[in-house]
Amino acid sequence: MTVTGLLRNLLPRPWTALWLWLTWLLLNQSLAPAQLLLGGVLAIALARWTSTHFQIAHRFDRAPLGHRIALSARLFATVVSDIVSSNRQVAGLILGRPDRVKPCFVWVRLDLQQPGPITLLCAIVTMTPGTVSAELSDDRKWLLVHGLDVDDPQALATLIKSRYETPVREIFE
Repeated sequence: MTVTGLLRNLLPRPWTALWLWLTWLLLNQSLAPAQLLLGGVLAIALARWTSTHFQIAHRFDRAPLGHRIALSARLFATVVSDIVSSNRQVAGLILGRPDRVKPCFVWVRLDLQQPGPITLLCAIVTMTPGTVSAELSDDRKWLLVHGLDVDDPQALATLIKSRYETPVREIFE
């Protein structure tokens, strides 16, 4: 085995390890040798663990980089726009009459299968005011979402699938 191959096996995600190590040092506010060593060991261990448990990088080979960037930018714009409009709606609900609020739990059937894209979808749903990702089924096929004001549960599930899940799936396919 070559030196490069050995280094790649030891540290498959060097940038992840570097950022984890620097974050550790910043959080501890210390450059003591013990902190440098402990942070380095933890950073390497976490980088190795994530490389084996979150294998999504190989999926990027299927779509051109420019296309993925455009899809990501469009999804980002959609999420920011939805956060702003949802904030206004939630503020109106809170300041208005509380008896008008119709909270509801909704199960959303997921087409995503990889842990990374599912985590991204859960984060997007939770960041949007008025909705929270409450639970993911053990088989990762269903996401339980709590909506603050839901008139039609099926419409909420359809909205999440079309506005968020479909673009996330296209980015990672």
